[in-house]
Amino acid sequence: MPARAMPTHPVVTTDLTRRFGLALPVIQAPMAGGPTTAGLVAGASEAGVLGSLGAAYTRAQDIPAEIRAIRAQTDRPFAVNLFFHQGRIAGADEIAAARRALEPLAARVGAELPADVSDAAPPLDAQIRAVLDEAPAALSFTMGLPPAGLVEAARARGIVLIGTATTPLEGRALIAAGVEMIVLQGADAGGHSGMFDADGPPPAFGWPALLEALAAEAAAAGVMLIAAGGIMTGRGVAGALAMGAAGAQLGTAFLSTAEAGTKPGHRRLLAEAAAAGEGRTVLTRAFTARQARKLLAAGEAMPVEPAELAAFPAQHGLTKPIRARADAAGVPEAQAWWAGAGAGLSRSLPVAGLVERLGQELAAALEGLTRSDR
Repeated sequence: MPARAMPTHPVVTTDLTRRFGLALPVIQAPMAGGPTTAGLVAGASEAGVLGSLGAAYTRAQDIPAEIRAIRAQTDRPFAVNLFFHQGRIAGADEIAAARRALEPLAARVGAELPADVSDAAPPLDAQIRAVLDEAPAALSFTMGLPPAGLVEAARARGIVLIGTATTPLEGRALIAAGVEMIVLQGADAGGHSGMFDADGPPPAFGWPALLEALAAEAAAAGVMLIAAGGIMTGRGVAGALAMGAAGAQLGTAFLSTAEAGTKPGHRRLLAEAAAAGEGRTVLTRAFTARQARKLLAAGEAMPVEPAELAAFPAQHGLTKPIRARADAAGVPEAQAWWAGAGAGLSRSLPVAGLVERLGQELAAALEGLTRSDR
Protein backbone atom coordinates (compact mmCIF):
# COMPACT_ATOMS: atom_id res chain seq x y z
CA MET A 1 0.00 0.00 0.00
CA PRO A 2 1.46 3.43 -0.92
CA ALA A 3 2.55 5.94 1.69
CA ARG A 4 -0.36 8.17 2.57
CA ALA A 5 -0.23 11.56 0.89
CA MET A 6 -2.99 13.29 2.86
CA PRO A 7 -2.07 16.20 5.14
CA THR A 8 -1.75 15.57 8.86
CA HIS A 9 -4.51 18.10 9.58
CA PRO A 10 -7.54 18.91 7.42
CA VAL A 11 -7.52 22.23 5.58
CA VAL A 12 -11.02 22.87 6.89
CA THR A 13 -13.38 20.77 8.97
CA THR A 14 -16.96 20.14 7.84
CA ASP A 15 -19.55 17.44 8.42
CA LEU A 16 -18.19 15.70 5.30
CA THR A 17 -14.57 15.65 6.46
CA ARG A 18 -15.63 14.42 9.90
CA ARG A 19 -17.85 11.68 8.51
CA PHE A 20 -15.11 10.12 6.39
CA GLY A 21 -11.91 11.45 7.99
CA LEU A 22 -10.97 13.56 4.96
CA ALA A 23 -8.32 16.23 4.57
CA LEU A 24 -10.46 18.19 2.10
CA PRO A 25 -14.28 18.44 1.88
CA VAL A 26 -14.20 17.01 -1.63
CA ILE A 27 -15.68 13.97 -3.34
CA GLN A 28 -14.02 12.69 -6.51
CA ALA A 29 -17.09 12.13 -8.66
CA PRO A 30 -17.92 8.65 -9.93
CA MET A 31 -17.67 8.48 -13.73
CA ALA A 32 -18.95 5.23 -15.19
CA GLY A 33 -17.54 3.77 -18.37
CA GLY A 34 -13.85 3.66 -17.52
CA PRO A 35 -12.47 6.91 -16.02
CA THR A 36 -12.72 5.83 -12.37
CA THR A 37 -10.02 3.17 -12.30
CA ALA A 38 -8.92 1.52 -9.08
CA GLY A 39 -5.81 3.70 -9.23
CA LEU A 40 -7.82 6.92 -9.46
CA VAL A 41 -10.26 6.00 -6.69
CA ALA A 42 -7.56 4.73 -4.34
CA GLY A 43 -5.27 7.64 -5.19
CA ALA A 44 -8.00 10.18 -4.48
CA SER A 45 -8.83 8.57 -1.14
CA GLU A 46 -5.15 8.28 -0.18
CA ALA A 47 -4.67 11.96 -0.99
CA GLY A 48 -7.42 12.94 1.43
CA VAL A 49 -10.69 13.20 -0.51
CA LEU A 50 -13.49 10.65 -0.93
CA GLY A 51 -12.77 8.53 -3.99
CA SER A 52 -15.73 7.12 -5.91
CA LEU A 53 -16.02 4.16 -8.28
CA GLY A 54 -18.48 4.58 -11.14
CA ALA A 55 -19.96 1.07 -11.38
CA ALA A 56 -23.22 1.78 -13.21
CA TYR A 57 -22.21 -0.29 -16.24
CA THR A 58 -20.34 -2.97 -14.28
CA ARG A 59 -21.88 -6.44 -14.06
CA ALA A 60 -22.78 -7.49 -10.52
CA GLN A 61 -20.37 -10.41 -10.62
CA ASP A 62 -17.50 -8.04 -11.48
CA ILE A 63 -18.20 -5.43 -8.79
CA PRO A 64 -16.47 -7.30 -5.92
CA ALA A 65 -13.21 -7.55 -7.88
CA GLU A 66 -13.27 -3.84 -8.67
CA ILE A 67 -13.88 -2.95 -5.02
CA ARG A 68 -11.13 -5.29 -3.85
CA ALA A 69 -8.70 -3.82 -6.38
CA ILE A 70 -9.25 -0.44 -4.71
CA ARG A 71 -8.86 -1.94 -1.23
CA ALA A 72 -5.55 -3.46 -2.30
CA GLN A 73 -4.26 0.10 -2.75
CA THR A 74 -5.86 1.94 0.16
CA ASP A 75 -7.58 1.37 3.48
CA ARG A 76 -9.20 4.81 3.26
CA PRO A 77 -12.99 5.22 2.76
CA PHE A 78 -14.43 5.35 -0.76
CA ALA A 79 -17.83 5.22 -2.43
CA VAL A 80 -19.39 3.06 -5.15
CA ASN A 81 -21.93 4.65 -7.48
CA LEU A 82 -24.88 3.12 -9.35
CA PHE A 83 -27.63 4.43 -11.64
CA PHE A 84 -31.05 4.09 -9.98
CA HIS A 85 -32.80 4.72 -13.28
CA GLN A 86 -36.52 4.25 -12.75
CA GLY A 87 -37.86 5.36 -16.13
CA ARG A 88 -39.85 3.45 -18.69
CA ILE A 89 -38.38 0.51 -20.58
CA ALA A 90 -38.02 0.79 -24.35
CA GLY A 91 -40.26 -1.55 -26.34
CA ALA A 92 -39.28 -3.44 -29.48
CA ASP A 93 -40.93 -0.94 -31.84
CA GLU A 94 -39.22 1.98 -30.12
CA ILE A 95 -35.82 0.29 -30.35
CA ALA A 96 -36.38 -0.54 -34.03
CA ALA A 97 -37.28 3.09 -34.79
CA ALA A 98 -34.21 4.37 -32.92
CA ARG A 99 -32.01 1.90 -34.79
CA ARG A 100 -33.32 3.17 -38.15
CA ALA A 101 -32.67 6.77 -37.09
CA LEU A 102 -29.05 5.91 -36.20
CA GLU A 103 -28.23 3.95 -39.37
CA PRO A 104 -26.91 6.96 -41.37
CA LEU A 105 -24.51 7.95 -38.57
CA ALA A 106 -23.43 4.35 -38.09
CA ALA A 107 -22.66 4.15 -41.81
CA ARG A 108 -20.57 7.35 -41.62
CA VAL A 109 -18.27 5.90 -38.97
CA GLY A 110 -18.31 2.33 -40.25
CA ALA A 111 -20.10 0.85 -37.24
CA GLU A 112 -22.54 -2.03 -37.12
CA LEU A 113 -25.52 -1.46 -34.84
CA PRO A 114 -26.24 -4.28 -32.37
CA ALA A 115 -29.20 -6.54 -33.00
CA ASP A 116 -29.86 -6.94 -29.26
CA VAL A 117 -29.52 -4.25 -26.55
CA SER A 118 -31.14 -6.16 -23.72
CA ASP A 119 -27.82 -6.17 -21.85
CA ALA A 120 -27.08 -2.43 -22.33
CA ALA A 121 -27.07 -2.00 -18.53
CA PRO A 122 -26.72 -4.72 -15.87
CA PRO A 123 -29.69 -5.60 -13.61
CA LEU A 124 -29.76 -3.09 -10.76
CA ASP A 125 -30.95 -5.41 -7.98
CA ALA A 126 -27.95 -7.69 -8.41
CA GLN A 127 -25.58 -4.70 -8.51
CA ILE A 128 -27.02 -3.38 -5.25
CA ARG A 129 -26.61 -6.78 -3.55
CA ALA A 130 -23.00 -6.96 -4.70
CA VAL A 131 -22.22 -3.51 -3.27
CA LEU A 132 -24.00 -4.25 0.02
CA ASP A 133 -22.03 -7.48 0.40
CA GLU A 134 -18.72 -5.65 -0.07
CA ALA A 135 -19.82 -2.78 2.23
CA PRO A 136 -17.78 0.20 0.99
CA ALA A 137 -17.95 3.35 3.10
CA ALA A 138 -20.66 4.82 0.87
CA LEU A 139 -23.12 3.86 -1.86
CA SER A 140 -23.92 6.87 -4.01
CA PHE A 141 -26.61 6.86 -6.65
CA THR A 142 -28.20 9.03 -9.27
CA MET A 143 -31.36 9.20 -11.44
CA GLY A 144 -33.86 8.21 -8.78
CA LEU A 145 -34.79 7.19 -5.25
CA PRO A 146 -33.46 4.22 -3.27
CA PRO A 147 -35.49 1.01 -3.73
CA ALA A 148 -37.60 -0.22 -0.83
CA GLY A 149 -35.51 -1.55 2.03
CA LEU A 150 -32.18 -0.17 0.84
CA VAL A 151 -31.97 2.62 3.43
CA GLU A 152 -32.33 0.11 6.24
CA ALA A 153 -30.01 -2.44 4.62
CA ALA A 154 -27.27 0.15 4.08
CA ARG A 155 -27.60 1.50 7.59
CA ALA A 156 -27.29 -2.02 9.04
CA ARG A 157 -23.98 -2.42 7.21
CA GLY A 158 -22.66 1.04 8.13
CA ILE A 159 -22.86 2.26 4.52
CA VAL A 160 -23.62 5.93 3.92
CA LEU A 161 -26.27 6.47 1.23
CA ILE A 162 -25.58 9.48 -1.01
CA GLY A 163 -28.38 10.52 -3.38
CA THR A 164 -28.35 13.01 -6.25
CA ALA A 165 -30.84 15.83 -6.80
CA THR A 166 -31.16 18.21 -9.73
CA THR A 167 -34.31 20.02 -8.53
CA PRO A 168 -35.69 21.05 -5.13
CA LEU A 169 -38.50 18.49 -5.47
CA GLU A 170 -35.99 15.70 -6.04
CA GLY A 171 -34.01 16.90 -3.04
CA ARG A 172 -37.08 16.86 -0.81
CA ALA A 173 -37.95 13.34 -1.98
CA LEU A 174 -34.44 12.16 -1.08
CA ILE A 175 -34.65 13.81 2.35
CA ALA A 176 -37.97 12.04 2.94
CA ALA A 177 -36.43 8.74 1.80
CA GLY A 178 -33.88 8.93 4.61
CA VAL A 179 -30.55 9.33 2.81
CA GLU A 180 -27.65 10.77 4.79
CA MET A 181 -26.18 12.97 2.06
CA ILE A 182 -27.39 14.58 -1.16
CA VAL A 183 -25.23 15.73 -4.07
CA LEU A 184 -26.89 18.85 -5.52
CA GLN A 185 -25.98 18.44 -9.17
CA GLY A 186 -26.19 21.74 -11.00
CA ALA A 187 -26.90 22.09 -14.71
CA ASP A 188 -23.19 22.80 -15.41
CA ALA A 189 -22.21 19.24 -14.47
CA GLY A 190 -20.63 16.97 -17.06
CA GLY A 191 -21.90 13.56 -18.06
CA HIS A 192 -25.38 12.37 -17.24
CA SER A 193 -27.78 14.57 -15.38
CA GLY A 194 -29.13 12.77 -12.33
CA MET A 195 -32.64 13.99 -13.07
CA PHE A 196 -35.31 11.48 -12.05
CA ASP A 197 -37.47 11.98 -15.16
CA ALA A 198 -35.47 10.99 -18.24
CA ASP A 199 -38.13 12.54 -20.49
CA GLY A 200 -38.36 15.80 -18.55
CA PRO A 201 -36.95 19.19 -19.55
CA PRO A 202 -33.16 19.76 -19.44
CA PRO A 203 -31.68 20.52 -16.01
CA ALA A 204 -32.03 24.20 -15.20
CA PHE A 205 -30.99 24.67 -11.56
CA GLY A 206 -27.43 25.56 -10.59
CA TRP A 207 -26.14 24.16 -7.31
CA PRO A 208 -26.35 27.58 -5.56
CA ALA A 209 -30.11 27.73 -6.24
CA LEU A 210 -30.51 24.16 -5.02
CA LEU A 211 -28.59 24.96 -1.84
CA GLU A 212 -30.76 27.99 -1.17
CA ALA A 213 -33.92 25.96 -1.69
CA LEU A 214 -32.97 22.93 0.42
CA ALA A 215 -30.63 24.18 3.16
CA ALA A 216 -33.21 24.62 5.91
CA GLU A 217 -35.03 21.33 5.27
CA ALA A 218 -31.79 19.38 5.00
CA ALA A 219 -30.46 20.87 8.24
CA ALA A 220 -33.67 20.00 10.07
CA ALA A 221 -33.38 16.41 8.87
CA GLY A 222 -29.63 16.15 9.54
CA VAL A 223 -28.84 15.62 5.84
CA MET A 224 -25.54 16.85 4.38
CA LEU A 225 -25.63 18.80 1.10
CA ILE A 226 -22.78 18.56 -1.41
CA ALA A 227 -22.40 21.05 -4.30
CA ALA A 228 -21.59 19.71 -7.78
CA GLY A 229 -21.45 21.05 -11.32
CA GLY A 230 -18.73 23.17 -12.90
CA ILE A 231 -16.45 23.17 -9.81
CA MET A 232 -12.84 22.67 -10.88
CA THR A 233 -10.64 24.42 -8.28
CA GLY A 234 -10.22 24.91 -4.54
CA ARG A 235 -11.70 28.37 -5.00
CA GLY A 236 -14.88 26.74 -6.25
CA VAL A 237 -14.92 24.43 -3.25
CA ALA A 238 -14.54 27.47 -0.98
CA GLY A 239 -17.51 29.08 -2.71
CA ALA A 240 -19.63 26.01 -2.01
CA LEU A 241 -18.60 26.03 1.66
CA ALA A 242 -19.34 29.75 1.92
CA MET A 243 -22.89 29.07 0.77
CA GLY A 244 -23.39 26.39 3.40
CA ALA A 245 -22.52 23.14 1.62
CA ALA A 246 -20.65 20.47 3.57
CA GLY A 247 -18.37 19.95 0.57
CA ALA A 248 -18.13 19.72 -3.20
CA GLN A 249 -18.06 16.91 -5.73
CA LEU A 250 -15.66 17.31 -8.68
CA GLY A 251 -15.65 15.06 -11.72
CA THR A 252 -14.24 16.75 -14.81
CA ALA A 253 -11.32 18.04 -12.71
CA PHE A 254 -10.16 14.43 -12.23
CA LEU A 255 -10.51 13.33 -15.88
CA SER A 256 -7.06 14.67 -16.80
CA THR A 257 -5.23 13.00 -13.91
CA ALA A 258 -2.64 10.38 -14.80
CA GLU A 259 -4.51 7.63 -12.95
CA ALA A 260 -7.88 8.17 -14.66
CA GLY A 261 -8.97 5.75 -17.36
CA THR A 262 -9.82 8.64 -19.67
CA LYS A 263 -9.47 7.69 -23.35
CA PRO A 264 -6.81 9.46 -25.50
CA GLY A 265 -9.34 11.35 -27.60
CA HIS A 266 -11.08 12.58 -24.48
CA ARG A 267 -7.78 13.69 -22.94
CA ARG A 268 -6.89 15.53 -26.13
CA LEU A 269 -10.12 17.54 -26.06
CA LEU A 270 -9.65 18.38 -22.39
CA ALA A 271 -6.08 19.55 -23.08
CA GLU A 272 -7.31 21.69 -25.97
CA ALA A 273 -10.00 23.19 -23.75
CA ALA A 274 -7.39 23.98 -21.08
CA ALA A 275 -5.07 25.59 -23.65
CA ALA A 276 -7.95 27.73 -24.93
CA GLY A 277 -9.13 28.54 -21.41
CA GLU A 278 -12.62 27.49 -22.40
CA GLY A 279 -14.34 24.22 -23.15
CA ARG A 280 -17.51 24.34 -25.22
CA THR A 281 -20.05 21.90 -23.85
CA VAL A 282 -23.64 21.08 -24.73
CA LEU A 283 -26.45 18.99 -23.29
CA THR A 284 -27.68 16.19 -25.53
CA ARG A 285 -29.90 13.11 -25.35
CA ALA A 286 -28.58 11.68 -28.60
CA PHE A 287 -26.29 9.04 -27.11
CA THR A 288 -28.26 7.55 -24.21
CA ALA A 289 -31.73 9.18 -24.32
CA ARG A 290 -30.88 10.89 -21.02
CA GLN A 291 -29.65 14.46 -20.76
CA ALA A 292 -25.84 14.49 -20.62
CA ARG A 293 -23.24 17.22 -21.12
CA LYS A 294 -20.56 16.53 -23.73
CA LEU A 295 -17.40 18.39 -24.70
CA LEU A 296 -17.35 19.71 -28.28
CA ALA A 297 -14.25 19.48 -30.45
CA ALA A 298 -12.89 22.60 -32.14
CA GLY A 299 -15.20 23.46 -35.00
CA GLU A 300 -17.70 20.77 -34.07
CA ALA A 301 -21.30 21.68 -34.78
CA MET A 302 -24.03 21.15 -32.23
CA PRO A 303 -25.02 17.47 -32.16
CA VAL A 304 -28.17 16.64 -34.10
CA GLU A 305 -30.70 14.84 -31.95
CA PRO A 306 -31.95 11.67 -33.68
CA ALA A 307 -35.53 11.72 -34.88
CA GLU A 308 -36.28 8.72 -32.64
CA LEU A 309 -34.79 7.75 -29.29
CA ALA A 310 -35.04 4.47 -27.40
CA ALA A 311 -35.40 4.93 -23.64
CA PHE A 312 -32.26 4.46 -21.54
CA PRO A 313 -30.38 2.14 -21.46
CA ALA A 314 -31.36 0.88 -24.93
CA GLN A 315 -30.14 4.05 -26.68
CA HIS A 316 -26.83 3.71 -24.84
CA GLY A 317 -26.50 0.18 -26.18
CA LEU A 318 -27.40 1.21 -29.73
CA THR A 319 -24.87 4.06 -29.89
CA LYS A 320 -21.99 2.22 -28.17
CA PRO A 321 -20.43 0.91 -31.42
CA ILE A 322 -20.86 4.34 -33.03
CA ARG A 323 -18.95 5.99 -30.21
CA ALA A 324 -16.26 3.31 -30.39
CA ARG A 325 -15.60 4.18 -34.05
CA ALA A 326 -16.14 7.95 -33.96
CA ASP A 327 -12.56 9.12 -33.27
CA ALA A 328 -10.93 6.86 -35.85
CA ALA A 329 -13.54 7.92 -38.41
CA GLY A 330 -12.94 11.62 -37.69
CA VAL A 331 -16.58 12.29 -36.84
CA PRO A 332 -16.55 14.17 -33.51
CA GLU A 333 -20.31 14.68 -33.47
CA ALA A 334 -20.63 10.90 -33.17
CA GLN A 335 -18.54 10.85 -29.98
CA ALA A 336 -19.74 11.37 -26.41
CA TRP A 337 -16.77 12.69 -24.47
CA TRP A 338 -18.54 13.92 -21.32
CA ALA A 339 -17.32 17.01 -19.46
CA GLY A 340 -18.70 19.83 -17.34
CA ALA A 341 -18.88 23.51 -18.23
CA GLY A 342 -15.60 24.14 -16.38
CA ALA A 343 -13.56 21.91 -18.72
CA GLY A 344 -11.36 24.86 -19.70
CA LEU A 345 -9.84 24.72 -16.20
CA SER A 346 -8.63 21.12 -16.62
CA ARG A 347 -5.14 20.29 -15.30
CA SER A 348 -2.98 17.32 -16.24
CA LEU A 349 -1.54 16.19 -12.91
CA PRO A 350 -1.22 13.00 -10.88
CA VAL A 351 -4.24 12.66 -8.63
CA ALA A 352 -2.18 13.41 -5.50
CA GLY A 353 -0.84 16.56 -7.16
CA LEU A 354 -4.34 17.69 -8.10
CA VAL A 355 -5.64 17.17 -4.57
CA GLU A 356 -2.64 19.04 -3.17
CA ARG A 357 -3.34 21.94 -5.55
CA LEU A 358 -7.03 21.93 -4.58
CA GLY A 359 -6.01 22.11 -0.92
CA GLN A 360 -3.66 25.03 -1.52
CA GLU A 361 -6.33 26.92 -3.46
CA LEU A 362 -8.96 26.17 -0.84
CA ALA A 363 -6.72 27.35 2.01
CA ALA A 364 -5.88 30.57 0.15
CA ALA A 365 -9.52 31.24 -0.65
CA LEU A 366 -10.61 30.63 2.95
CA GLU A 367 -7.82 32.93 4.18
CA GLY A 368 -9.02 35.57 1.76
CA LEU A 369 -12.57 35.26 3.06
CA THR A 370 -11.30 35.53 6.63
CA ARG A 371 -9.32 38.70 5.84
CA SER A 372 -12.30 40.27 4.11
CA ASP A 373 -14.39 39.74 7.26
CA ARG A 374 -11.95 41.62 9.50
